[in-house]
Amino acid sequence: AIQDVIHSQTELALRKSLEQLSGTLSHFIHNLEEKFIKLLCLIEASFEFLEEERDFTSTIKTMVLAIIKDIETIIAHEQAQKIVTNGIKIGIIGTVNAGKSSLFNALIEQEKAIVTSIAGTTRDVVESTIINNGIPITFFDTAGIRLTNDSIEKIGIEKSFDIAHRSDVILLVFDGIDTIEHHMQNTYKNLIEHYREKIIFIINKNMLRSEERRVGKEC
Repeated sequence: AIQDVIHSQTELALRKSLEQLSGTLSHFIHNLEEKFIKLLCLIEASFEFLEEERDFTSTIKTMVLAIIKDIETIIAHEQAQKIVTNGIKIGIIGTVNAGKSSLFNALIEQEKAIVTSIAGTTRDVVESTIINNGIPITFFDTAGIRLTNDSIEKIGIEKSFDIAHRSDVILLVFDGIDTIEHHMQNTYKNLIEHYREKIIFIINKNMLRSEERRVGKEC
């Protein structure tokens, strides 16, 4: 808790860390321990007085369900505390020239990543942190995934996979105009299989496709 207080990045994180420092978790665990002791006594009593008509089953079940609910509550609280303290890491992953850097700049409201029409412009990871409702959110713009013989670009792509692994959320960006090349489909299939629960799919440039169709019809 002291470590969290020292490294707090926001007022909300500091407040939560101070609550932890005051012993909120210890107090909760102590109360939980008392409930377990009472439950244990009740279970032992149910065996001790088997011949009597008194039925402890309903009371035991109620107590067990209440303890389970308490444990679920503290797990949820600790997960929320982790988000407040460590923030959320969001990796922007996808094909080359799919508009990842443009999306990155739009999300952080800065022109931090270089944006060009040249595929493979982003070679290294670019990151930026914003504060949203007291929670630090770090976005990572990454090199586009493709087969390449360029040794520097290969290193950038390896970092992209590393960011995918370390991120809490993956924005998987696809080019709405171009299709994924056949030899890259397995790569994306593996990404989806490994990180399905934290992936948000984004199809970019759909408006460009609509504009192309409109122009085509007019021609």
